[in-house]
Amino acid sequence: MSKITTFNSSGTWSIDPSTTYVLVYAIHGGGGGGSGRRSSSGSAAGGAGGSAAALVYRAPAECFDTSETVTIGAGGSGGASVTSNNSGGNSGANGGISSVGNLGSTAGIGGPGGQPFGPTPGLTGSVSIDGSLASLFAGNGGVLSGTSASTAAILCGSGSGGGGGGADSVTERSGGAGASIVSGSSGSTLIAGGSAGTESGTINGGDGSAGTAMGSSCHGQFNGGSGGGGGGGQHSGGSAGNGGNGGFPGGAGGGGGGSLNGTNSGSGGNGADGQVIIIEL
Repeated sequence: MSKITTFNSSGTWSIDPSTTYVLVYAIHGGGGGGSGRRSSSGSAAGGAGGSAAALVYRAPAECFDTSETVTIGAGGSGGASVTSNNSGGNSGANGGISSVGNLGSTAGIGGPGGQPFGPTPGLTGSVSIDGSLASLFAGNGGVLSGTSASTAAILCGSGSGGGGGGADSVTERSGGAGASIVSGSSGSTLIAGGSAGTESGTINGGDGSAGTAMGSSCHGQFNGGSGGGGGGGQHSGGSAGNGGNGGFPGGAGGGGGGSLNGTNSGSGGNGADGQVIIIEL
C-alpha cells in the first residue's frame, strides 16, 4: 500500500490505519531577495538573492497522531526599491516554515539589501546537499559581491535567488541567474533558474520555474521550484532591474540591481510558497 497526499495550503492530515511508515517532503517558503542600493555617486551594490530550504524525513507511523496539522510556509516578500539617494537596500523577508505536526526546520532566509561597498556582479544562486534523506536541503542565496558566478546544483528542494548586479559611473553590471534544479545522476538541468538581468538588454531578472511534483528525478518524488534571477545594475537613464520571483514551490527571489545618479534601485523578487508531500507506506 502506498498513499500520497500533497498539500499546497495548510490543512489537516489523517494517517491511514494500515500505514506502517511515513515519508515527508516539506519544502519551506523561499526567502525574498534584497533590493539594491541607490547612490548619488561612486558605486552601488545589488541586493543578495534569497535562500531556499527543504526538509525530507521519514519515521514509523507510531511517531504521528491519528491526525496532524500541516502548515505551509509562505514565501518571503522581496525588499522594496530604494527611491532616496545614498540609501542601502531593503532586505527581503524570510520564508515561512512548512511542517507536519511538530516536525519542521529552518525556512528560507531573505537576502540582505545592497550595501555601499562595491558594484561587483551578483553571484548565481548556489546550493549544496549531502544526499541523505534525513538531512536539510538548503540553498545559499546569491551574494552581494564576487567576481564570478558559481554553479547551481540541487537534487531535492528548491532553488536560491541570484544576486543583483551593481553599477558605478562607468560600468553597469548584470545580475546573477537563479539556481537551477539539476539531476544528481547526470548533472543535466531539469528546471532552469530565472535568467539574469543584463545591463544592455532585459534588465529585470527572470522568474524561476515551477517544480515537478512527483517527478522521477528526486528519489521518485518531486523537484522544487527554481530561483529568480538577479536584476541588472543601472547608472543612468532609468531604474535598475528588479529581481525575479522564485518558482513554486519554495523557490527564492532574486536580488534587485543597484543604481546611481538619481535612478531608483531594483526591488527584490518574492519567494514562492512552500509545499508538503506525505507518502504513507
